[in-house]
Amino acid sequence: SILRKRIAGIQGRLLFNSFWKITVASAAMGGAIYASSHWIGSVLGEGRLGRFSDLAISIPAGAAIFYGAGRLLKVAELDIARHSLIAPALRRLRRSG
Repeated sequence: SILRKRIAGIQGRLLFNSFWKITVASAAMGGAIYASSHWIGSVLGEGRLGRFSDLAISIPAGAAIFYGAGRLLKVAELDIARHSLIAPALRRLRRSG
């Protein structure tokens, strides 16, 4: 009742929906990174090459899975984050080119 009135002021339902969507996308990302890391470790071992390959493959794969899951779940904040990361890079490219 009192808490509901306070949460409604910060768009509680939208916040709650975003939280769960981002949690699901994060779980998918975590599962993909775990599987990738485990597979790469079993194939290449725990040496320098294995660790470097793990980082080079698992991090981009995890980011792609998170982005894909976020798009499927229609996470609105994903577009905001994408624009805030890509727009400055595009502006720099236009200035230099």
